[in-house]
Amino acid sequence: MPPPRRLSTHLTAVTTLSSIRTSTFIRSTLIRPSTQTRRKLSTTPSLRDTPQHLPPTDPLHRVPSADIQAYLSRTHNPHLNLALEQYLLTTTPPDSSILFLYINNPCVVIGRNQNPWVECNLPLLLKRPQAPRHHEPSDAHGGDENRSEDDKNVQLMRRRSGGGTVYHDLHNLNWSVITPSASFARDKHVQMVVRALQGAGIKNARVNERHDIVLDPSTTKARKSHGEGAGKESTPLKVSGSAFKITRNRALHHGTLLLEGADLGSVRRYLRSEGARYIYAKGVDSVRAPVGQVGLDMDTAVKAVATEFRRIYSAPNGEGGEFGEAASYGGNALMQVSEEDALTVEFIRKSYEELLTSDWTFGQTPQFEFSLWPTSTDSRARPLPQGLPPDMDVFIRARHASIEEARVSISDDRGIAAQDAERIRNVLVGRHLHGEGWVWEDVLEQANVGNMESRHALSKWLNEVIPVVES
Repeated sequence: MPPPRRLSTHLTAVTTLSSIRTSTFIRSTLIRPSTQTRRKLSTTPSLRDTPQHLPPTDPLHRVPSADIQAYLSRTHNPHLNLALEQYLLTTTPPDSSILFLYINNPCVVIGRNQNPWVECNLPLLLKRPQAPRHHEPSDAHGGDENRSEDDKNVQLMRRRSGGGTVYHDLHNLNWSVITPSASFARDKHVQMVVRALQGAGIKNARVNERHDIVLDPSTTKARKSHGEGAGKESTPLKVSGSAFKITRNRALHHGTLLLEGADLGSVRRYLRSEGARYIYAKGVDSVRAPVGQVGLDMDTAVKAVATEFRRIYSAPNGEGGEFGEAASYGGNALMQVSEEDALTVEFIRKSYEELLTSDWTFGQTPQFEFSLWPTSTDSRARPLPQGLPPDMDVFIRARHASIEEARVSISDDRGIAAQDAERIRNVLVGRHLHGEGWVWEDVLEQANVGNMESRHALSKWLNEVIPVVES
């Protein structure tokens, strides 16, 4: 029986990013692990956090055992790229250092412990079709650049790492570095990206006190900004945010890099929430900041980051390491992962399918309370909705997007309001805010809250501040 093929036979060298779209690829072996660097992968049943031993029939089951590996994804499918990233985190040797670069179609990505009703413009996102439940190949040939804003399929997804909410598009480079957890340092790889930018001519890029990458206002290659403080010439512009995840043996640090052409208007449009003023949420809140873009194209950015990664992890003479015989990106071998090959791996396919589910995107939401009025846990003043009775009351408490307590009333008569609240509680408690196909107006009618006109007005407002997700 011939020996099974290694991962690298399903990957190809990259000379320019445009070759992803136009070239006929020659399959070649780029990483040649020595006998001393070969290792066995451990076996455990966990999909999310620990390595798995995959059967030899999977064409990608043997991740190379080289100490240093670098990958560039050929797909722009955001769910699949996160599944690939998880695969590299859980399957690569525990003392290896991995670079994974990928570019996503337009999407909003919330952190592992975040609340989508707080972090993003759900009503706008829900008007756009979400990713198909059954896989359909994404357009990995850059066709989205010429699509109008109304045609974009901006998807919402939850990642497995912490941190805040970000917007991705085809002019944002996602970088991910996976290393042994014992050697993890929070600023090491953001400093790596800063040095890459400085080497490409962006001399005033730096890491700020929040571990974000910003451009100081003296830059000549920064572009228009959006966000709180935008337009102030003295305000540094955030061009990269990052998050990390640490497991027993491995540490993942990944981040964004907004490049020339990034749609900063969409950052502002999608990363806002009308409901945030009424919600007290456990978990992690994003920190808003004015954003800009680096005046580099994608080819230049990929080359710069790959070069700096090699410099950090290569042999002391700068010529060795595992990339010594490769010639792409100034001596840096970027192994290229295709969508078709990735989906043949059971681990990746299951991870991908899980990321697509509403149970993952919405059902993982930590407990939160929605209240029209200040509460003992949230004393913030909040605006009353226009066109609705000033004595109305709305309170909802949910855990994992399942409603545990509810109170809704419109009447200024305390007796009627109490009856309304009791009826709505009986109807709402136990329902999920996603995946069950109900709408606010039907629930208000079922509970006989108010009259038809007031129910319509109330449901319209609820759809803006705490919309129900159909699927």
